Amino acid sequence: MAVVIFIVVLGISFFVSHSISSRIITIRDAAGKVGRGKLDTRISADSKDELGELAASFNTMASGLKKTSEAEKRAVETEKKRAQELLRLKSELEKIVSERTKELRQQVQKLTKGRRAMLYMIEDLNRTSKELKETTVSRDELTEEVARRKDAEEKMREAMDIKSEFTSMVSHELRTPLTAIKESVNIVYEGVAGKLNNDQKKLLSVTMRSTDRLSRLVNDVLDFQKLETGRMIFVFQEHDINDTMKEVYDAMLPLAKKDALDFNIIYDEKIPKVRFDKDKIIQVITNLVNNAVKFTEKGSITIRSSMQGNIVQVSVQDTGYGIKEKDMPRLFQRFEQLEKGKNRKIGGSGLGLALSREIIRGHKGRIWAESTFGKGSTFYFVLPIKERRS
Repeated sequence: MAVVIFIVVLGISFFVSHSISSRIITIRDAAGKVGRGKLDTRISADSKDELGELAASFNTMASGLKKTSEAEKRAVETEKKRAQELLRLKSELEKIVSERTKELRQQVQKLTKGRRAMLYMIEDLNRTSKELKETTVSRDELTEEVARRKDAEEKMREAMDIKSEFTSMVSHELRTPLTAIKESVNIVYEGVAGKLNNDQKKLLSVTMRSTDRLSRLVNDVLDFQKLETGRMIFVFQEHDINDTMKEVYDAMLPLAKKDALDFNIIYDEKIPKVRFDKDKIIQVITNLVNNAVKFTEKGSITIRSSMQGNIVQVSVQDTGYGIKEKDMPRLFQRFEQLEKGKNRKIGGSGLGLALSREIIRGHKGRIWAESTFGKGSTFYFVLPIKERRS
């Protein structure tokens, strides 16, 4: 009986041991397959013992790994698509900028040619006028010369009208693509189309500054064109000139601080409210302060208001390069840019002071400058407190 019992117990032990070891080997092989990337591998978990629970946990783990792997694949595909979209937007933007730059260059060349032709016509007219004064001619010849001069003047007026229409048309046509370029660059810069690295942001920042500069140039040309043709509308209302100066001061203070300049504002508290177009006077003061910052490497800039009799005077003083005496007559002429330092030109449209002069004239006021070369300049303009009779 002992022998029989021993044999039975030995057989049962062998069977149980074999059953357990075979299931462990099955779990080990399944784990190896999962490790090699076969995430669909599953194990039968019919038994209710610990090995059955282990098999169920293994199946749960394999399912989780499969979901995670699929999510990672989808994320990688999404990133690839975003990268491709960003590259496409960048390519389209570069193409648009290239095309608009080419068009602008062509339009500028046409404007330059038109301006040269007008200058030649004016020179011919002046030469004809001089010859007419210096030469004694008969009455018939004089009549013929007068008729020719009138014809030349008429042609010059036609050329001026064509130039004005052409300038206005070009400026308006440039506004639309500039707006589209500016918005597109801003969208990409803000990361809406995808994350950008530092180098890409620097390039887009340069593009945005260039676009803003070109937009300001177009606006200056349009504003000057409106003033020349009498289409500029002035909205006169009573305003405090000191508050208007303060708005410009607050807006320009970061620019002055960037160049380490001492920026000051001095009020005359006794100045009453004056009727003027606030937006356009802000434009004038901003132009004067902007020029002062451009031509001042170190020192200070001061905005000052004062009342003198029946007028209000505003001045912008700087400690910059100053203006040579020979350049003073060209100061408020259109498309003129003065020298900075060692014969270096400052970028800009050359319309800021000319536009400011026309705006002040529209207010029945006066604008002028005083300067000592090498020590600084002061620009003044005056506005009537009460409308003066002509």
